[in-house]
Amino acid sequence: MSGSFPFPIFLLDFEASGLGAESYPIEVGLAIWRGVDQPIITCSALIQPAEYWDHWDWNAQSIHGIERDQLEAGLSPALVAARLNALATGAIVYSDAPAVEVWWTETLYEAAEIEPTWGIGDVNDLVDRLDTAGAARFARWLERAPKRHRAADDAERCLKGFARALGVSHVTAERRAL
Repeated sequence: MSGSFPFPIFLLDFEASGLGAESYPIEVGLAIWRGVDQPIITCSALIQPAEYWDHWDWNAQSIHGIERDQLEAGLSPALVAARLNALATGAIVYSDAPAVEVWWTETLYEAAEIEPTWGIGDVNDLVDRLDTAGAARFARWLERAPKRHRAADDAERCLKGFARALGVSHVTAERRAL
């Protein structure tokens, strides 16, 4: 099964200031799995708000646990966008919520004044490549490992689900700065 899987696999997740039209990305996580015998590399960063990003939803904060003042220690949108481009150029970066991730990506890159060099795909396109047993293992993994609503953790969680789906019972993960 792993021979037909499209390695490397990139998984993206954002946390945001809210869910409304005025919201913006506040954290990005990117997990990369280059093959069944490789560790999952997970990178993340808090994102400093652009000058014109001022919306804050306290309900969103209660979900992700990131406080607005923590974002001052984050990276600028331009630096985050440039680093994502460097890591994922030419790749399809998958998401379990592609419509939302497209929105956050567009918002981030607009503030950075550059274009992404990668595209976003739906994680369900990868699930469709699994056989029935693999898809069931993936679904069970996601049920047992609930989302933490932190970008790196959630991206890594999904890739670990694919490892289980492919019959890889133990895959290591390494955290790196974005």
